[in-house]
Amino acid sequence: SDLRERFARAFLSGRLPGSVIIAGAEDLGTMELALECARLLLCREPSVNGACGQCPSCRQFAAGTHLDFMVALCSKSTEAREGADLTNSPARALERVSDEPDKTVRVGTLRSLCQACAESPASGPVRVAMVTYAERMQASAANTILKTFEEPPAHARLILVSAGLRRLLPTLVSRAFKLEVRGVAHAEALAYLGAEAATAP
Repeated sequence: SDLRERFARAFLSGRLPGSVIIAGAEDLGTMELALECARLLLCREPSVNGACGQCPSCRQFAAGTHLDFMVALCSKSTEAREGADLTNSPARALERVSDEPDKTVRVGTLRSLCQACAESPASGPVRVAMVTYAERMQASAANTILKTFEEPPAHARLILVSAGLRRLLPTLVSRAFKLEVRGVAHAEALAYLGAEAATAP
């Protein structure tokens, strides 16, 4: 996609900062784009077309076993106590929580994520940390990640995935490389479908 290519070009040219926000409704593929970007950052043979999909890093990422990839998930207090709020699994990042309003991104979860960012990478040159549903961070949680997000360690990349930029602290938004996944207007979609139908054999 154009957004993934823009991200890849920024990364490959050395213009990508350590903090990234990917914003948009979940049904537009926002989380999938974020995971593609994370995989690209960890790939040993990245290109403008994305991650190679074949290197050891890409294979570990797909298997959910990459030690340098960590996702902070929305959770209930019981899940956080059981350690179910942090994962290496891209599949778990795709779990929807829209019908579970009592799940939030917790202070303790983000504290653990920041500690992981501070550690040296286990296998490659970079660690990638992602926060899903970042709009569910309460002020105390957002403040927990603020310092790390503003000045991440040289070996770390942080990706916040949010339903919208306006639902995050302005101080977070101002420091980040931003990708906004926008929906197509209803009238535009109908016009496109009409044109496709008209040219169909």
